[in-house]
Amino acid sequence: MALKSVENIKVYSPPWPITSSGNIAATLQSALRISGVHGGFGVVREWVNEFRRAPDWAKLLIIESEPARFDERWDALLAGVCEYLAFGESLRVPRWALFPSRFLEYGWWVTNLEGLRAVVMRDTPPALLARNVFLDGTALESV
Repeated sequence: MALKSVENIKVYSPPWPITSSGNIAATLQSALRISGVHGGFGVVREWVNEFRRAPDWAKLLIIESEPARFDERWDALLAGVCEYLAFGESLRVPRWALFPSRFLEYGWWVTNLEGLRAVVMRDTPPALLARNVFLDGTALESV
């Protein structure tokens, strides 16, 4: 049997980039440095979209590993998003997402739209609201 050249080898690549919750922190930090909150939230939204496109068997794998801590606000947001996604798919909430260090003692409004705070508070998913992270739930939906 002859060996085939490297060019002829086909490697399976899933149709979505598998980004686990465990390795999203580095990408998020880079986006925050470059583009601020808007860029950071863009990373979170794309990660939510990846999760939703993933096959059912992969979804728990995507959210189960604990991301590195780097900023208490974003740590709470990631935990809340993982809990939100888990509930939406009837998955168990990852243990790390329930650690007290993943809850804020003060309120954080992800956007600075002061005139819309009442609406945002009303529309914040419970998993984020419990962590004092205020973000309109529609911001996590794909358009």
